[in-house]
Amino acid sequence: MVQNTKINSTLSGLFAKQSGNRAIEQWKCKHQRIWLLLLSIAIQLTMQKFLIAQTITVALSGTVRAMPDDIFGLNGTNTIVQGSSWGELQTANPHPFCKLQLGNIRYPGGQVSNWWNWKRGWFLNPPEYPAGITFHPAYDITNPFSLINGLDAFKANSDLLNANPIWSLNTLTSNKEYQTAFMFAARAKGFSVKILNLVLSII
Repeated sequence: MVQNTKINSTLSGLFAKQSGNRAIEQWKCKHQRIWLLLLSIAIQLTMQKFLIAQTITVALSGTVRAMPDDIFGLNGTNTIVQGSSWGELQTANPHPFCKLQLGNIRYPGGQVSNWWNWKRGWFLNPPEYPAGITFHPAYDITNPFSLINGLDAFKANSDLLNANPIWSLNTLTSNKEYQTAFMFAARAKGFSVKILNLVLSII
């Protein structure tokens, strides 16, 4: 009961920030990306000048810190090509990702999560978009092969790979109640619900 309250409280706080004017949020995100790009270029140019002028010596002395076991992972973006869905990957022998020794997998992925219906295991249909959300043709994708990318298939793969889930939530075309139900359903299937990921870019 305490864990359920924590999830609901956490998601309520996260989604409270999404209740503003979505048109303004889109404008801010676009311009934020431009400023971040310019800042990245400026930093790279500064570092390049610094490295040319300085001699850097690398040594193994100093504080030694252990790396966490699950530091390396996979962005498990939705697979929309026949032969590479989660449902098909779980039956592969050997599993194509076994040699990667993954510590975690982000599900359903990055940007796709903002257009994702977790119950369906596929993208939302455009009529399901909330009011004020512009139709996004990149995610108006039918499922011609009935590919399976839902929680059950993802669970089978994460168990095979012994990888922890990173939950990427839909903060754009969904709401906190539906995403809270997503986390409850994941835990009911035996997943750990520890790390939540919000994708802020929307294009």
